[in-house]
Amino acid sequence: MNLKGSFEPSSLASILQLLSAEERTGALKLTNGESEVKIFIKYGDVICAMGSQRETRLGTLLTRDGLISAKDLAYCLSVATEKKQALGSVLVEKGFVTPEILQKTIHRQAEEVIFNLFVWESGQFEYHDSDDIPRGALDTKIDIMNIIMEAMRRIDEMVYFMSLIPNDQMIFAVSENLDNLEDLHFNEQERRFMSFVDGRRTVRDLIRASGYDEFTAYQILDRLIKSRVIEHTDKTLQDETAPMGDYSDIILVYNEVLQVIRNHLEAELERWLVTMFNEADDNQDKKDIIRKMHKVARHKWTYQIIESCKPQLSRTKRDIFKGFHPANPVDANILAVTHSFSEVRDSAKGRFVLVKCFSLFVGNLIKTVVNSFSERASRNMLKDLNQMLVAINESESDFPEKEEIVKDLMDILVQVAQYFKRDKRPAVTGGKIFDWRE
Repeated sequence: MNLKGSFEPSSLASILQLLSAEERTGALKLTNGESEVKIFIKYGDVICAMGSQRETRLGTLLTRDGLISAKDLAYCLSVATEKKQALGSVLVEKGFVTPEILQKTIHRQAEEVIFNLFVWESGQFEYHDSDDIPRGALDTKIDIMNIIMEAMRRIDEMVYFMSLIPNDQMIFAVSENLDNLEDLHFNEQERRFMSFVDGRRTVRDLIRASGYDEFTAYQILDRLIKSRVIEHTDKTLQDETAPMGDYSDIILVYNEVLQVIRNHLEAELERWLVTMFNEADDNQDKKDIIRKMHKVARHKWTYQIIESCKPQLSRTKRDIFKGFHPANPVDANILAVTHSFSEVRDSAKGRFVLVKCFSLFVGNLIKTVVNSFSERASRNMLKDLNQMLVAINESESDFPEKEEIVKDLMDILVQVAQYFKRDKRPAVTGGKIFDWRE
């Protein structure tokens, strides 16, 4: 059997489930432009998974957990290259790790490689039946159904982590209220992570420096924040050399509009999952997966659909809404967008561009959702949006762009409604806009 195509996290589970159910033996390659993963399967079980990302490499896992020093790893890598042997074989042969430790680490490496696939936004896959399996791979055997269930659990937790830490450019520092850091009892992961927290590194910098995969890093951050060992600083704002404009009134209006669309999108996805569950008959495995998807997948899919509709600046290809999402706290969204516009010296021009960017964002999202919804669900969403715009227009709050915002969004609703009369679906426009510095 040969398969080829594109995938999203929501469809990745179906691909893996198919290969498991049919007990296939072969190789599955997945790419997303930046990373490549190869998964080898035998009789429906994963026996080997290799990724190009540093945090999932065998040597990184061993050094990160303190099982081998960086110096000894470098030596083993040179021997492995010279003798054309697998790194694991050299590590055991030279006595740096036991066969048992190596096997456990390889097993964990394969799991982490696959788990990381579920945080990709999209990618390409190619599968073909083959008996050509890497040497030593048969020592590892991972049940695909267990992988899928654990991945769904992680997606659920990541949705929470992203609400707590909505922007990976946030900076954390050791809490000023701590008397003595040495008196705290950290586990090995926390101790390593804390060694990089210096009040200057962003969350993204901390993930890279620690070598932990994204899920583990956010888990550690969550524990450290809850225990009040570290706290968020406003250093990203304080470091700006020029004062930033105030865009909060514009952001608040569009945030409310996007919340309405998000709520309708989640509700419709939930109805779809319930329908899938009812049609699963007595297939218990399928029902278990759908039950888990019902709990977490709709949040993940909603997040990805909204992300895909964000516009960029055409010349710089800059994501001006990085860190913004209607699921985030309002304060975090205001902070993220304001920081994104920090390079604008002319506040009036910045406000003009922000309105156009937000209107394009909302227009793309409405048209994308309508293309997926039933006509009944689409009309209900458009009705709620219309009522909200009327309320915004009649509200006491006033700022220069309010009338323009209401008009832009009303035009979008009218345009989409007209497509129903012609029994067509609206086309989504390009997600790019001019650069304010052009």
